[in-house]
Amino acid sequence: MVIKMGEVFPAHTKFVVGYEFQREWIERRGLLLLIAMFLGAIGGGLFLLSLLFGFGLGMIVGWAVVTFGKTGFHIAFLGKPLRFPRAFLRPQSSWLTRGIIFLTLFIIFGGLHAASVKPLAWLPTIPAIQAIAVGLALLVIIYDGFLLSAAKGVPFWNTSLVRILFFVTALVGGAGLMLSMRPFIGELIVEGYFIRLGWLEPTETYLLIFSAFLILVYLWTMYYTTSASRESVRQLIRGRISLPFIIGVVIIGIAIPLATGATALLIAVPTMLLGIAAMLEVVGDFLLKYSVLRAGIHPPLI
Repeated sequence: MVIKMGEVFPAHTKFVVGYEFQREWIERRGLLLLIAMFLGAIGGGLFLLSLLFGFGLGMIVGWAVVTFGKTGFHIAFLGKPLRFPRAFLRPQSSWLTRGIIFLTLFIIFGGLHAASVKPLAWLPTIPAIQAIAVGLALLVIIYDGFLLSAAKGVPFWNTSLVRILFFVTALVGGAGLMLSMRPFIGELIVEGYFIRLGWLEPTETYLLIFSAFLILVYLWTMYYTTSASRESVRQLIRGRISLPFIIGVVIIGIAIPLATGATALLIAVPTMLLGIAAMLEVVGDFLLKYSVLRAGIHPPLI
């Protein structure tokens, strides 16, 4: 058999000279992890932005997405729910354990704060709980980036840029989800927050621009890091993952919403069109995580 430079081999290959895609975190049960990452990102992003802008319903929905969505799919990915308590035992060495602790604390404190705003308003607002909820929402958002960057066997993930990229795109997805709930925002705004609602659309546009810049920096950096990370970039740009990345992330998830948002800053744009653009951001966030996970390649043995 003739081995060509840059040839990609399936993950079940026992001994390879070329590159090998990782499959554990993206195929079969691994799809559950992808969904958990996605739901945790948009749920945490929605909770945090809704808290900053004072959108009570957004806090409740964001908390619910993380609590029931991310947690449920994460447990399903790990398998054997009765052994789940063991995951709390290694916070000093395992990002998985730290993530589960962050998630559990967010469910508690985020839920307490969400229950104190309208339309619920079952509890009094306590500033200390609000501050803790903000910190935990940030930890939930950044956790997946830290989990990936700790994977030394996949050079494309093993960089601090993944942490920044996942954090910013989580805010983009959260902003998109929040703007898709636009019909409810005016009625369910919580008084006394320092960020005005009129800043929501400009904030979304700036986040999109920054995320596009980060993606370029990430791809450029990883192309010149190792041969395996260079192959990952090649697969994203013109290989087997180029369709979801170029069409799904770049065009659908960034270019169209960015053009719509920039237009809305200059002229009036129909609310339905803005809502569609906002949902495209959510789709782009999902496809970005799919593309990054799919592009994970182990370096060649030889």
